[in-house]
Amino acid sequence: MSGQRVDTGSILSQPEREWSRLLDEARGLSQRSLERVRFLKALFPDELTGTALEQLEADARRDRLLTPRFADDPARVLVSLSRSPGEGVLVRVRDRSATGVCLRLDWPAEVGTILWMRPTTALPEEHWVPLEVRNCRPEARGWLVGCRIISNDATN
Repeated sequence: MSGQRVDTGSILSQPEREWSRLLDEARGLSQRSLERVRFLKALFPDELTGTALEQLEADARRDRLLTPRFADDPARVLVSLSRSPGEGVLVRVRDRSATGVCLRLDWPAEVGTILWMRPTTALPEEHWVPLEVRNCRPEARGWLVGCRIISNDATN
C-alpha cells in the first residue's frame, strides 16, 4: 500500500468532497452576483437591467443541484419494486451524486414511487438501498429516472 488512508466512513470520496466544496463556492458567488445586480437595478432602473435580472433569477430557480453529479462509467445495478432477494432488473446508471442517482429504465416510474437498488455483485447479505423517484422523462433509449437515496429508517 502507498500509505494513503482511504476514508470508508463517508459517502463522499475526497475528490467528490472537493467538487461539492467548489459547487458551494460557485453557488455563493452566484447569489452575491444576483444581489449586486439587484442593487444596480435599484440605482439604474431601466428595461435592460430588469430583463437581465429576471433571466438570472429564473436560471437560479431552475438550478436545484445540491451536490455534484458524476458519470464515471456506466455502471449496472439491480432495481426492483420490492426488496425480495430473487427480484431485480438489470439497469444502467446514467450518473450519481452523494444524495441520488439517475437510472436509465425501460419503463416510466411515477414520481414518489419507492424503488430498491443494489449492486449486481451483491452478496445475499447485502441490503437493498431505497430510492424515491423524483423525476422521470422519456429518452431515446427508455426513461431517465432521477432518484433520491432515502434512509432505510424512512421506509420501515
